[in-house]
Amino acid sequence: MKRFIAILMTLCMVLGVSSVSAWAAETEGWQTKMMMPTSPGSFGTCVIGDRIFVVGGYKSNLVTIYNTKTDTWKMGTPMLKTPYKVETVAIGNNIYAMCNGDVNGDVSKTYMQIYDSQADTWTVKEDIPGFSDRLTVVANGEKLYVTDYDAGKSIMSMQTYDTLSETWTSSKALAALHCYSFGMCVQGDNVYIVGGYGKDGSSSKDTNTLQVYNVTSDTWKSLKKMPTPRRNLTAVAVDNKIYAIGGENTKGTNVVEIYDIEQDSWSTGIPMNTVRYSFAAEIVNGKIYAIGGTGTSGRLNSIEALQVGNSANETFSKLSVLLNTGEIVQLSTSFDLANNQNFTWTSINEAVATVDSNGKVTAVSAGDTDIYAENSDGTFKEYIPVKVVEGIADELRLAVHLKAGEKAKLYLTDDPSQATWSSLDESIATVSADGQVTGVKKGLAIVKAELEGETYQIYVRVNG
Repeated sequence: MKRFIAILMTLCMVLGVSSVSAWAAETEGWQTKMMMPTSPGSFGTCVIGDRIFVVGGYKSNLVTIYNTKTDTWKMGTPMLKTPYKVETVAIGNNIYAMCNGDVNGDVSKTYMQIYDSQADTWTVKEDIPGFSDRLTVVANGEKLYVTDYDAGKSIMSMQTYDTLSETWTSSKALAALHCYSFGMCVQGDNVYIVGGYGKDGSSSKDTNTLQVYNVTSDTWKSLKKMPTPRRNLTAVAVDNKIYAIGGENTKGTNVVEIYDIEQDSWSTGIPMNTVRYSFAAEIVNGKIYAIGGTGTSGRLNSIEALQVGNSANETFSKLSVLLNTGEIVQLSTSFDLANNQNFTWTSINEAVATVDSNGKVTAVSAGDTDIYAENSDGTFKEYIPVKVVEGIADELRLAVHLKAGEKAKLYLTDDPSQATWSSLDESIATVSADGQVTGVKKGLAIVKAELEGETYQIYVRVNG
């Protein structure tokens, strides 16, 4: 069952009615999405909020941005330098693009370009280790993990870049099988490498190996092999499962095979509608997006998506928090506010609203943003939409209005002892076990009630 930040339902089912959005249930299987405006090769992708950034490509510095909510594309700010090939990851609101070579095809130099999505600016970082054009990168926490393949020595290496200290370290451990053109993804503290092309004994061939690198112990381990050997595939991790998608072995394929981490077993998934290899895939809100690549007739600009994080038969309504500029409201991932410190909180548009490390949101200016909460191992990531307006929020939302010291009784059921009441900000308003709310000081709080497995909530505004 999908978990949400604790902004789920309201008394009378009203909370910023003008800004309610919903995910509609979809037909099972891969769904075709709006085509990319370009058909890049050797491009990178990453996710910030609900947006997928497609960065660069073969001798290209272009950036295109796909909005998964609206199924639309727009052009982004191009990179400062044009690489031969690029691999990208996102950490917070920043994109890290590992670039190899230049527009002339010279692959002798590697550099990094960093995009600040808040400032909409790129910077270039030249002082990084040298990598070949067979590098692959993933992110875990605040670190980048970069694999590279030395064709002369047939050795695969792993290096780590700490984005906070801006330092590089090299792994001393070596994988059992050295390969490239594999699928790579992260789940918890583990980096998984699936398939690829490498030397197994005296010959090089497409592989079906599954190898895992633990970032804490700096060790490699081989796991159960996948059924179909292939290279130029893509791998993504969601809900303790690894999805090995597409690729090629003498010819392209649309096969999807799923590795269950807990069971150490493989199963067959729903095949893509399109044969793809050398493509990208990203996870957004429990949905896999397969992007571009090469098909049976050349480069592709098509996208298809598969819902995997939740049942395709379920519909989840996502209600917005509605605030006036300057207002502050506390969000939470559970009834225990102390648990908020176990999550990283971010706003995709800090010009509209900011959020602190404990989930407290401050409205800055009129507009829309999403507030995300993500745990340290990446197994939980959810968001709540926030809409900020200029002074008209009370006309659009249901709220209890109190002065400091005033009390009001909330009704949910004839027997109040059956409900569990709580306030998400007791410095603004408290609530008793029988649903009596007391205003403490000026501000806005959310009071919640849990009854028979359902969660209800209502705004409480306290005036001075």
